[in-house]
Amino acid sequence: IRDVTRGVEYLHTRNPPIIHGDLKSINILVTSKCCAVITDFGSARRLTKKDPGTQYTLRWAAPELLMDDEPGLWSDIWSLGWIWYEVMTNSIPFQHVQKDTTVIK
Repeated sequence: IRDVTRGVEYLHTRNPPIIHGDLKSINILVTSKCCAVITDFGSARRLTKKDPGTQYTLRWAAPELLMDDEPGLWSDIWSLGWIWYEVMTNSIPFQHVQKDTTVIK
């Protein structure tokens, strides 16, 4: 958890800040030295860049994304919270969702 949190902190403290945009447990890999690494930066963007579309995975999406608002640093924090939840409970959030869906707007 610490490695991933520090990774998100690193992204968010760049100038301009970088939003990962699709943080989820499947995008976290653990190295042979037991270090967690954030992967899949396909949805990442600089906070100042206007993007005509937003892509995210429904199960890990922050509430503002579901309401068609622009993603921000808080969106990554929401997703990070779900990753923590998974680690602590060994269960996936919203297990009733039948299929992980990637939503593109």
